[in-house]
Amino acid sequence: MGLLIQWSFTQGFILGQLLTVSVIYVFLRFFLFCNPPPQDLAKDEEKIEAIKSQQTISSPSSSAGTANASDNARHYFQDAHSTLKSEFLDSLYNVNEHEPESLDWFNVLIAQALTQFRHDASSNNVALRKLEAVLNKGTQDRTMVDHIYVKNLSLGRGFPVFSHCRVLRREQGSSQLRAEMLVSLKDNLTCTVETKLLLNFPKPSFATLPLSITISMRRFVGKMMIHFSPSNGADQPAYFNFSFDPDFVISLEVNSLIGARSKLQDIPKITQLIDSRVRQWFIARCVSPQFQQIAIPNLWPTSAKEGHARSQTTNSDVHCNM
Repeated sequence: MGLLIQWSFTQGFILGQLLTVSVIYVFLRFFLFCNPPPQDLAKDEEKIEAIKSQQTISSPSSSAGTANASDNARHYFQDAHSTLKSEFLDSLYNVNEHEPESLDWFNVLIAQALTQFRHDASSNNVALRKLEAVLNKGTQDRTMVDHIYVKNLSLGRGFPVFSHCRVLRREQGSSQLRAEMLVSLKDNLTCTVETKLLLNFPKPSFATLPLSITISMRRFVGKMMIHFSPSNGADQPAYFNFSFDPDFVISLEVNSLIGARSKLQDIPKITQLIDSRVRQWFIARCVSPQFQQIAIPNLWPTSAKEGHARSQTTNSDVHCNM
C-alpha cells in the first residue's frame, strides 16, 4: 500500500509538471510568438489604386444634360446662409462638370506650415513632453502599467500630398456641399516609449518587467472629406468638419523589447495589439461618420463685447473720479 501511495504521488507530480510545461508552451507558442498575418502589399496597392480611380471618376449626375446640371447647381446655394448668386457660382465652379483638381498650390502651403510646426515642436521637446503627458493621463487607475516615458519622437521629413479634389453634394437633393480629396503620405513618423509591466500580487509592485515599444508609420493613403457647418446663432459657432472615408490604407511597423537581461524582441502579439488599437483610435475619431472640427471665430463686434468694454470704461472713470 505504501508503494502504491508513493507511486501515485510521483505519478501525479510528473503529470502536473507536464501540464505546467504544456500550458507555458501553448501560451508562448500561440499567444506571444504566433506569426502575424503577412502584410499583403499587393492588396494595399490595389486598394490605393481603387481609391485613386474612384476620385478620378466624375460625378454620376454629370451624365445628365448641361441644362439639367445647371438647374441642379442653382439649387445648391438657395438657403439662408448663402450670399452669392447661383449664376455667379455656376460660372466659377459647376459641381457636376468640374474636373478634379491637383491642389499643387495647396501642397506647397501645407509643406511650409508643416515645416514650421516641426520646428516649433522640436524646440525644448515641446511635442515629446506633451505626448508623454497625454499617455500618462489617468495612469493612477492603471494597475498593470507603470509611468510611460517617451524616449524618442520623430515627426518625419516628408509631406502629405493632396490631389484629385472634387466638390460634391453631401446628400442627394441637399443644398450643402462637401470637398473630397485624396491624401497620400510616405514618411517615417516614429515614437519610442518605455514603461514597466507591474505584478501587484501578493503585494504592490511585487515584480516589474521592462517594456520598450517603437511605433513607426510608413505610409497613409485615404480620402478626406471637408464640409462646412453654418452657425445657428450665439450658441454654436460655424465649423469646418474633417473626416476620412472608411476605405483607407495605413502601414505601421512595431518593434518591441521585453525584459531586462533575457530580452524578448519583436513579439508578434504585441505588434497585432498595437496595430489594432491605433486603427481603432483613428476610426473612432476621424473616420466617417465621426469627424474632427475646426471652429471659425466670429470676427465681428457684438453687443456683448461692446457692453463689456463700456462697463470697463465706466468702472475706470468711477475709479478716477474717486
